[in-house]
Amino acid sequence: MSSARSCTLERVIVAFVVLAIVLAGCANGQTPSPVALIVNPDIKDVVTGQTVAITVDASGPNLRFKWSAMRGKLSAFNTPAVIYTAPNMAGADTVTVEVTSALGTTVRSTSFNVSVPPTPTPALAATSAAPTFTIATPFDKVVCPTDKACAFPVAGTVAGATNDPNLKVIVFVNNEPGRSDKWWPHQQVSIIRDGIWQAQAQIGDKVCTPINDDFQIVAMLMTADRAGKITTEWQPLPQGYIAKSNIVNLVTAYDPVPVDLCCVTTLNDKGATFTLSAPGTSLGIDYDLGTGGYILITVPLNRNLSCMKELKGSVSFSLEGSGAANSFEVKLDDVDGTNYWIVTPRGSVTANKTVKLPFSDFVVPFANGNVPGINWQQVKSIQFAISKKPGDEGGKGKIMIKDVMFTP
Repeated sequence: MSSARSCTLERVIVAFVVLAIVLAGCANGQTPSPVALIVNPDIKDVVTGQTVAITVDASGPNLRFKWSAMRGKLSAFNTPAVIYTAPNMAGADTVTVEVTSALGTTVRSTSFNVSVPPTPTPALAATSAAPTFTIATPFDKVVCPTDKACAFPVAGTVAGATNDPNLKVIVFVNNEPGRSDKWWPHQQVSIIRDGIWQAQAQIGDKVCTPINDDFQIVAMLMTADRAGKITTEWQPLPQGYIAKSNIVNLVTAYDPVPVDLCCVTTLNDKGATFTLSAPGTSLGIDYDLGTGGYILITVPLNRNLSCMKELKGSVSFSLEGSGAANSFEVKLDDVDGTNYWIVTPRGSVTANKTVKLPFSDFVVPFANGNVPGINWQQVKSIQFAISKKPGDEGGKGKIMIKDVMFTP
């Protein structure tokens, strides 16, 4: 074969290879999308244990991801975004991801310079230079909800310490004052601007706790290393702190649950008529029983009142009335239709008074036969009725129901 012919053949082969590569990347008219790694925050220098979010910016059909880190840890290995945690030793580290689709595989990497953070200022760790550390939140009572765990904010001040990331604050709660082994630690927080720290404390981790009405809180200033060794179990107050706040004695109260009277439904006996006014926090009823026997107002609730029941709760409201002397009924209806009621004395709708009806009094079923007690976890509605019982007058009257609420 001549030299000229050989050269021509080599050019043809090279051209075919280039064309094949181009065609492989453009199958079905598709072009591989660019792939980039986004580091948030956009940094290269990190300290040991620091976390950084890394995201793949890519698009295409059937994307698959395969992550790896040379020394650090990753939160996942096959997702488009991961959290990278720097290793505990200084040095270089690299994070790599392979992005594969029907169009091929692309590999991208990013590098970090890992260093050890500075140690706390020696003066802060010395007993003679301990900062002034206090709980400054001015309260002596915590109002707790009855439908979720009781949490509340705590704040304080630090004089003589800055917002050093190596200093942490932990709040401890004791539900049993006098028990030195019953301190419950909460999540550590950092000192923020102007020597202020803020935390969230919690009394128990369940609905309707605590039942006891007094408890204590205290806060401790520690190095991050010491704080990281505190377990989440009940324990005596730990040693090895930089400073400790004053112990604050607190009591608990439970928040009343108001009832919105805006969206009621009504039912009346044949021959009885009425009109409603001022729905919202109050409800006016102008009625005429006529030849009928009752008028019924239903207020939807759909509430879990089991905590209120455990706390020996009550239904309370203000009742103003005038006109004929008739009976006034209050009923609680649960989700399966069980209906328990209380009938107030004859003529009660003509008095102006505050009514308080304990939950324990709702024991008479508004039905015949054997029916279960109220399902306090699923109370469907509260009902108010004006009725003509034996000895009542019937006829016309007006009542105003105000400020209905469930109180512990």
